[in-house]
Order: sequence, then structure tokens, then C-alpha cells
Amino acid sequence: MLLLQAFSLLTTLTLCTSFTGAKEIVRAFKGSPSHLPCPSPFGFDGKVVFKWTKQGSPGIICEYNVNREISSVVSCKSQFKVTGQPPKLYVTEPKSTDSGQYTCLISRVIPPPTIEKSSVVDLQVTGLVLERQNSSDPGCIQLLCTLEDLDLQDVNFTWTRQETYHENNLLTIFCVSTSIGVVAIAAVTISIYKCRQRTNDKGDSVSYNNKVYENFSFSTQTQQRQTTTASIQEQCIYEN
Repeated sequence: MLLLQAFSLLTTLTLCTSFTGAKEIVRAFKGSPSHLPCPSPFGFDGKVVFKWTKQGSPGIICEYNVNREISSVVSCKSQFKVTGQPPKLYVTEPKSTDSGQYTCLISRVIPPPTIEKSSVVDLQVTGLVLERQNSSDPGCIQLLCTLEDLDLQDVNFTWTRQETYHENNLLTIFCVSTSIGVVAIAAVTISIYKCRQRTNDKGDSVSYNNKVYENFSFSTQTQQRQTTTASIQEQCIYEN
């Protein structure tokens, strides 16, 4: 009887209740890290275990757990990486072969009873390739842009061309040189104009002073001559 009660208690503690989440589509580009979402509905107060599997691939591709906000990785394949807090699973360098359906099984083991929930992620890895094609016209270049693993209805191709660094650099140098030249010419012109104006002002001042001085001297000499002549005439009158 005691053994039967113990077995019944163990069965109760390990009872699993499964919940299946909706399918989520994730699109990734070749070579760019992509996140595979698997949020925990239980929080991280206890111990939560994450197990990832891929349809058509045997075994577990990545397993990690969180025990009271402390995460640890049990095992992961080389192209997968767990990082962050709370932990997140990334495909480091997605390839076309990584496309497929992934299932994330979340198990809360502490506190009991064990509860499980699963979510499905559909990873679609696309690759954009730009190739130069041979052309019969030597003056024409043909470029081919292809996109893998994506419906044509969801694609919109837009072609743009960027200017080269050499052309932009020459244009910048030309504009800067022109601006510096204009400023330099303006500065030289203003300097020459101010120098000439100062020279003219000095010449007028000297001429004016000389005229004043000469007039003053001339009038003085005239007065002296008139005085001398008058005295001579007086002497002549007295002698006669």
C-alpha cells in the first residue's frame, strides 16, 4: 500500500501538460545572424529548460536552461549560439540548408509539476546574389540580381547607382579650392584699396601745410619790405 502511494505521488509530480504555440515565420539573409524566438510563458522564477529540434534533422540541435535567471548551455551545434539574458538562440551564419521548421520545447521543471509548451518557427534563409554577365556590346555591362528561396510575389527589385569616392573627392577639392581663391582675391583687393586711400590722405595733408606755411612767410616778407621802404622815404624827406 505504501509503495502504491509513492508511485502515485511520483506520477503526480512528473505529470506534463502540453501547450502548442502558433507557427512563426522568420526570414534571414545568408551570412547575417538570425534570432529564433522562443519566449517563456512561465517566467524565470524557477528552472526552465529549452530544447530545440529541427524537422528532418535527428537529435537536439541546442539545449539550454534558466534557473532563477541564471542561464547555462547544455549543448549546441556549431552554427547555433545562445546569448543574452534572458537567453536567446541565434543562427550565426545562416545558409540555405538551415532553412526549415524548428520546434522549441519549453519545460518548467521547478516548481513541480512539470509543464511543457512548444512553439514552431519556420526559418527561411534567402540569398541575394549580384553577378556580372558577358555582353556582346563592349560599351554595355549586364548585371544579374537573383534571390533564392523566396516567392517572386514578395520581391521588389530596385536598382540604384552610387557615385565613386574618386569623383566625390575631386568635386570637394575643386569647391574648397575655389572658395579659398575667392576669399584670397577679395582680401588682397581690400588691402590694396586701403593702402592707396591712406597714401592719398597723407599727400593732401602735406600739401595743405606747405601752402599755409608759404602764405604766412610771403605775407611777413611783404610787410617787412613795406616797412623798410617807408623808413627810407622818411629819411629822404628829413635830409631834404
